[in-house]
Amino acid sequence: MRIVLLSCYLLLSNTIAYAAPPSPPSISEDEAKQIAKGQVVIQHEQSGQAGRATAILWVEASPRRVLDEVMDLEKRQDESSVVTGVTRYRHDPSPEVIGATFTITVMGSNTVFHLLYQCRRDAGYCTFALDPSKKSDLISADGYYLVRPEGTGTMLFYASRSNTGRNVPGWIARWLAGSSLKGQVQAIRDRAEAK
Repeated sequence: MRIVLLSCYLLLSNTIAYAAPPSPPSISEDEAKQIAKGQVVIQHEQSGQAGRATAILWVEASPRRVLDEVMDLEKRQDESSVVTGVTRYRHDPSPEVIGATFTITVMGSNTVFHLLYQCRRDAGYCTFALDPSKKSDLISADGYYLVRPEGTGTMLFYASRSNTGRNVPGWIARWLAGSSLKGQVQAIRDRAEAK
């Protein structure tokens, strides 16, 4: 059973071309109140084989510091219980392109995929996508990390979507988009705020 594939949408993307910065998602009044209390807001949609998840939180650190922690990819193994391997295979400094291979393990099944990140740290965002030159255990995926100054800190937006090619039980999708994703972005916040 390859339900593990859905977990990959926690880390994925579609296009690597430099373009205008992504737009932040809409936030309801209730979500804004949760964020003001220090909570992580998760927006999640699941439909059969495709899923979308967005995490939004406030971090008491500069946008650059937050984005630097986001791109410390090797820390993913500490941030998420489903990420069991991260290996960086490419880093081109200008323009900044990073390639990394991820292994996700859910219920004893492994899924391996290769992501290319393209970062514009000066503009406050990184996009990421499956590396088309490598075989991944996903049909499609896209996403971004976006940081914006907010008061004395930074709003962090993490959005991803993917198509696993398999129907995934709702309880697994909710778990991955809930506690697993929340743990990942909280760890990023903790590291950024500690420095």
